[in-house]
Amino acid sequence: KRFAALIGAIGFEMAGFLVAHRAHLTVLEACAWLPWLFHAWRRFAGSGAYRHFATAAIVLGLQMLVQHMQVTIIGLTLLTVYVLVVLWPGRQHLAWQYPLGVALGVMLSGIQLIPTLFFFASSGRSAAAYHLFVENSWWPGSAVLMLFPMLYGARTPNIWDQPWWGMSHFCEQWAYPSILVLVLALASLSLIRKRPDAARRWRREVLFWWGVIIASTILALGRHTPLSEWLFNVPIYRNLRVPARWILVWSFALPVLASTAATVLLAGGDGARRTGRAVRRAALGIVPLLTAVVLAAMFLARWRLDEVIHRFPDPWFAGFFDGLRAAVRPDNPAIWFPVGCIVLTCATAVIWSRRPGRGASVVLCLVFLVDISSVTAFVDVDTKAYQQRDIEQPPPLTEAIRELEPRAGERLLVPRFSASYDRPIEVLWPQTNVRHGVATLNGYGPLWPAGHRLLLRFMPWGSSESILSLLADPAMCRALGVRFLAVRSTEERRLLETARWPRLPNPEVQPIAETSTGMRPVRAGEDLLWSVRIDQPGIYELRIEIESGGEPSGRGFVRLETVAGEGIDRTFSIEPVDWSLGRRQLRWLLRCDGAVGDARVRVKSERGWSMSVGHAAFGRIASPSGPAGSASATTQAAQAAPPIHRRDLPDGVSLYELPAVRPLVGWASQVVAEPDLRSTVDLLTNKTAQVNLPGGVVIEWAKNAAPPSITDTGSIQVDRPRPEETLAKVNTPGPGLLVFNETYDPGWRAFVGGLQAPVHRVNAVAQGVSVPAGVHEVRFVYYPVGLRAGCIWTAGGILLLLAGAWATRRYDSA
Repeated sequence: KRFAALIGAIGFEMAGFLVAHRAHLTVLEACAWLPWLFHAWRRFAGSGAYRHFATAAIVLGLQMLVQHMQVTIIGLTLLTVYVLVVLWPGRQHLAWQYPLGVALGVMLSGIQLIPTLFFFASSGRSAAAYHLFVENSWWPGSAVLMLFPMLYGARTPNIWDQPWWGMSHFCEQWAYPSILVLVLALASLSLIRKRPDAARRWRREVLFWWGVIIASTILALGRHTPLSEWLFNVPIYRNLRVPARWILVWSFALPVLASTAATVLLAGGDGARRTGRAVRRAALGIVPLLTAVVLAAMFLARWRLDEVIHRFPDPWFAGFFDGLRAAVRPDNPAIWFPVGCIVLTCATAVIWSRRPGRGASVVLCLVFLVDISSVTAFVDVDTKAYQQRDIEQPPPLTEAIRELEPRAGERLLVPRFSASYDRPIEVLWPQTNVRHGVATLNGYGPLWPAGHRLLLRFMPWGSSESILSLLADPAMCRALGVRFLAVRSTEERRLLETARWPRLPNPEVQPIAETSTGMRPVRAGEDLLWSVRIDQPGIYELRIEIESGGEPSGRGFVRLETVAGEGIDRTFSIEPVDWSLGRRQLRWLLRCDGAVGDARVRVKSERGWSMSVGHAAFGRIASPSGPAGSASATTQAAQAAPPIHRRDLPDGVSLYELPAVRPLVGWASQVVAEPDLRSTVDLLTNKTAQVNLPGGVVIEWAKNAAPPSITDTGSIQVDRPRPEETLAKVNTPGPGLLVFNETYDPGWRAFVGGLQAPVHRVNAVAQGVSVPAGVHEVRFVYYPVGLRAGCIWTAGGILLLLAGAWATRRYDSA
């Protein structure tokens, strides 16, 4: 029935998961192929026609080209179970036809999949971390949102007048299906009972969808169940994040169940009468009862809130309790509006179930659309702070940077210790500026190269817990091509202010006595405590050697605190990727605003024996009032030309500029050779050898081999005709190392005078090529690793599909 199909289609398109993730375009693009995938396999199981088999393979290939692998894995898991439980009993040949179709679909995506796997292997994401695996698990309290979708507010304040106060992120918890879909899905339970009529054929289908709803709920709970410990041992799957995304299954299954119930009811006969009674039971009994229970629980929790807070004093719950106190009140539209929608929808559904004619169906559909649109129109849309022009036009920051005429390779840095969601559109500052031609150093991306993580400790959302170390080292910023700094929040301004504190001529970093005996294991529940002293305000440096322990997927933490256990600065995390290359020394800068006296460093493990630590050092390296004596030449060089304030922009944004940054292509003025990435990063971060940045570089070079000869006086003319190609015409009196200050990737190739030359990693994150004396054209070209193999796989998949079509046609004609 078309009306039933319409309910299911709108229910899926406007489902909570898809609406909440509308800022994640790849999620939506991958989800859009799911209905087509199920439709194609269902049609093939019913008819055996090759065109449906080919469609299924092509649709899977197109979905995988989107490259949101989590949605693909969830969808394929769901589809595989569907084929085994629902389709295979009616078509035994699916035992080999289905794996063949999936294999062909994977082959079709090879042009994207294989390069992505190579890129993934060289990224920090390849080192699986348990805390990321269970990050944003679905919180059971979010079930309230199935009836009261805006009770916890939204991530951006809007007409519901309260910011999000639920646990985890809004987009990972919100799964509102609409009241009509919920009523009809509950009514579908009546089709489970065995009956001798036509409704019996729906039994297996309904059982399947309710079964996967239960199973996906368990998977979505993530850290709240022991199952996550077992699933973490599954290769590839263990590198995913956010178990809560399994609620995608609800957003797919509930509309299917609703459409099934509507189909049976509209078909007439005994099945329609029983389904009509089930709709009325759901609308007049089950949904009102659930609503009453949720309302009672809400107001009871609000009434006894002080007792609840006393039982759960952990600060982690504080934001939730504050939100509960503010939201649970009778005049809150997030409570009374859903109640009105429930009453209106249930009443209309009852009338429609008795006489499901065209008029009643139209009215029911209108009520359905009012319910859906009343909440989805305001999800993640700050109607008070943003206008359409704020998104379409270049931001003021972009215009201000353009006025300073940036050259190729000069980048913007937005310094963040942690992610900021105060004004969500600006979480993607770097991306919004890239759209307008402004290059950035940090941004949002899940597959950061390992070198960036190890050197700069950036997280996928563009923040770094070592951002103070970077800001306090203007020479490193210049070497990375950072010409522009933009700050907005109080945290960002405080970081920049702290970074400008003058360095001491003689840093006071001394070994910590308790760590001199060697490496000690750090186990969960057995924190290490080291005694230190803080006698004056300033920036203090902490260095610790780390190596992996027996539970390398666990996370570690480091905190500077008073002897009473109060934190002096932020808590720093140590990710599994940080020790993935073996033993190394980590360095943190901490701000201390006063003389604390006796203090301590706490090192702890989140789970198991994650790491071993030792050989730590601690001491003051900068003072807010400046050193007592004159700084050394080295200190003056490090602090030379700090960021210059250029402009204050709307919304509290301030723009700073660093002069004389490394160009996109330039000569190395000094070369220090190191054998591998680990030693390169340690040298750059801990300054164990003097490297005169920004012109000096640390190059990965064969051990015991002489570093390349350099001449840095040659001329360079640079042209970048395409993002994947850079040309440099050079004239040098002697051999030199030409540094291409673009992100290092094995896909970059260099050609000197038309002949391919080896590309070396420099400064952990860039690349360089040796150039002989004379006039040469140096050409850097990006060709993703694995692209050729991917093209072959995709072409092979296309040929196999065409061969299958030809063979099927020959067989049919015979």
